Amino acid sequence: MGDQRLELPPLSPEAYRWERSSADPLILQRRGNGAETTSGTKERNAKGDIDIWTLIILHVHDIPTTSTLSLVTLEEKLQAALLDIRFEHPEVACTALWDNHLGPLYQYVPPKDSEDALAWAQEAIQVRATSQTGNDIRLEIEKQRKVDGTGATKSVTIYAVADVADKNVPLIPGTSLEILIHMNHLYWDGKAVRLFAGDLVRKLSQDLSSKQKQYKWGEEVGNLSVPVLDAMNLDMCSLDGSFDMAQEKYARGLLRTQSSWGLKFKLGEGTPCAIFHNFTVTESKAIISALKRRFGPKYTITHLGQAAVVLALLKANPPPDYVFGGQSFITVPPVDGRRWLRENHVKDYYGICLTGAVIEFEDIGSLMVDENDKDAVIEALGAGCRITKEAYDRWMSNPFQLPLGVSMYNFLATSMSSNQAPMPTVAGPLFVSDGLNDHLVPGDIVSPTTGEKLISLDRVNVFHNQYLPYILLRLESWKGASTLSLCYNDACYNASEATAFLDDVVGYMMAIL
Repeated sequence: MGDQRLELPPLSPEAYRWERSSADPLILQRRGNGAETTSGTKERNAKGDIDIWTLIILHVHDIPTTSTLSLVTLEEKLQAALLDIRFEHPEVACTALWDNHLGPLYQYVPPKDSEDALAWAQEAIQVRATSQTGNDIRLEIEKQRKVDGTGATKSVTIYAVADVADKNVPLIPGTSLEILIHMNHLYWDGKAVRLFAGDLVRKLSQDLSSKQKQYKWGEEVGNLSVPVLDAMNLDMCSLDGSFDMAQEKYARGLLRTQSSWGLKFKLGEGTPCAIFHNFTVTESKAIISALKRRFGPKYTITHLGQAAVVLALLKANPPPDYVFGGQSFITVPPVDGRRWLRENHVKDYYGICLTGAVIEFEDIGSLMVDENDKDAVIEALGAGCRITKEAYDRWMSNPFQLPLGVSMYNFLATSMSSNQAPMPTVAGPLFVSDGLNDHLVPGDIVSPTTGEKLISLDRVNVFHNQYLPYILLRLESWKGASTLSLCYNDACYNASEATAFLDDVVGYMMAIL
């Protein structure tokens, strides 16, 4: 590579704006940009790779309403809530197609009338009276999808699942109730998924006792999300040489991930699986407290989680002696980019708005420790936390980090489309920290008239389908309790390997106590 500059795709906001289709003026369309270009090729998206699932586990209170809540009435209210969301955020009903250009072409067509809109909502909502859990249904869907070859999922499909005899049976206290939201990652990032879930819950509180609204369909097109480059709080014309230097540094970091250390895997394409570790509220608070006490008040559980993943990687696949001192682990976790949007877009920007950070652990072998040596483990965790924090601080301090991320995702997509490199023998685990779900999703569905709790949300978990041979870990929190999920493909790793890796990450996080 030497000092030769890389050819990076230009950033041209005008190329990604909504416009009327020349083939049909009813269709509004725009070209995908940034992370939208890497959310799956046509083939990968058809398989469901990186599809996002949100599992909400609920319990029903004594409902002081004149009409008893059942799956049938819940279905109606979910439809009403989804229609309201579509009018406010019509991109939930977008579709995508691929052509010869980089990135998918997003398209939106307004419904012909209220009946057409309702038919769309009815198709997007499914209720099931069954003893199956939401996760059982997810696995069933994915296995059947593989058999049938049904192709890419829609932008959003919602399943309401209750352990009742039929859909008309009242949902009484003690009834098992779950809502499973299936989303295509082409249209959503992790933050948008939670924004949607929060809006859905809030609208259920409003709509459980209200009549269906009337909408002027066609006018909702004015609510389509502004493309990322136009929504930024930065004038693209202000980008200078420091941006060009950051682009070059970021791009070279991405390229170095190809030689990064990782986990051994088997080639294959099985079923996407997800496992979870739920920390208690007490454990979660203790971990954060111990972390700040040992390393300083500015360290977060995100830094600790990344450090723990590195130590777990070294335990699972230690580098051979002959590469010690020369082997690095490089990871580029996605980061929510909404902080770099204009103020009127920050809180409710749907779609995908991502940047990232290049985190490089040089000489990864120097962090290898005897897991039974508490002091050595703490020292290694401290070193890993410092590397992680310094990298995040450095990248996140850039005022141009969002356009930088957009540029780098375009660069990555271009590289992926032309890359003829052989399949690597190891794959680095990717750790993503999603923060507090409570900030975006209400904890209860309440009566719009009395304010009494009708349904409470006991747990909210977001996870992915995984087809590529790397493990994806996500850390999130709900009502003070952290959850760490691990997503993998069972052709690349078996259940015992995945469970052992998750247990090791948890063990290293708990070692801070």
